[in-house]
Amino acid sequence: MSKLLEKYNIKESNEFIVPSTPEGYNRYGFSTLTKGMDYTSQCEMITSSQKLKEETRTIKWKKMLEQWKYDGKIPKKLKRRVYKGVPVECRKEYWSLISKSFQSKQQGNENLNNLFFSTKEINDDNQIDLDVKRTLGYHYLFKDNYVMGKRELFLILRALSQEIPEVGYTQGMSDLAGIIFSIVLQRNDTFDLMNTMITNERYNLQSCLKTGFPGLIRCEKIHNMLLKNIHHSIYNHLISLGYEEVQCPGFLFEWYMVWFCRILPCDFCYAIIDLCLLYGQQAIYTIASTLLHYLKKDLLSCEDISSALQILKNPSKSLLSYTKCSQFIRQCYKYRIKSQTISDWMNA
Repeated sequence: MSKLLEKYNIKESNEFIVPSTPEGYNRYGFSTLTKGMDYTSQCEMITSSQKLKEETRTIKWKKMLEQWKYDGKIPKKLKRRVYKGVPVECRKEYWSLISKSFQSKQQGNENLNNLFFSTKEINDDNQIDLDVKRTLGYHYLFKDNYVMGKRELFLILRALSQEIPEVGYTQGMSDLAGIIFSIVLQRNDTFDLMNTMITNERYNLQSCLKTGFPGLIRCEKIHNMLLKNIHHSIYNHLISLGYEEVQCPGFLFEWYMVWFCRILPCDFCYAIIDLCLLYGQQAIYTIASTLLHYLKKDLLSCEDISSALQILKNPSKSLLSYTKCSQFIRQCYKYRIKSQTISDWMNA
């Protein structure tokens, strides 16, 4: 067994025990004390009136989720309620139920343990280790290397690499898996959810993550059609700055391959996954279009393509000057993109 696997105590097949959230961390588990922390660690401050509304919605959500568990049918009210925001207390169960609705298969515990605790080295071990060390450092579960959340994440990503060899491990998967684990808090369930998101065609992640990124090329075409057909002024301005000369802009990876989870505040990240799990990749285009509405003024003020691409790749500062997460998700309903529209753009 390699020294790296020894550091992660790979032989120890113990269950993860979730520690209590320490003082100085927000409701999502991110530090509120670190100076100069990244935008991912930030979240909207909840007012007393918003808290009361959330408590009322939580009661409705719990009743809806109980009915869902009982009859196994996706509730009719779910789509509209997700756009109003999933209560923090209900998110874990919602993710579990929606993922099982689209799950192609579920691994047995014995098979999963063989993947998690395999002492055989794999080609992706070193890259997974490097990325795990850079993942969600301001979250209390991920603050220390080789233990707690970072150990769990290493086990999960190694297992996925072995389970889906045609994808293996691609940079960015650690951030998405980390965000999911921070809610699900269970190794097996995080693996199952990530496995579903990668292998189920409705999410298109497998083709985005494969060598050559064929799915991302498809996303780029649809994204450009979205710009042309909905955001004319932004598109024309970007073209005037030389956008057409840019080969596969870096922001496309952040938007369409890892669902914004490295570049937006944590409450946005969780809400985006809420939408994507329900609607599939269709939701990403809705989110992209909504984001462009908010970034319009800043993008049109750019005098060179580098500045514009920087805003698109790191939109948080601009976005937060105009809106908060709760407002943004409601606007996503207004600007939602239909699946037929996406199909038409793809075939254009």
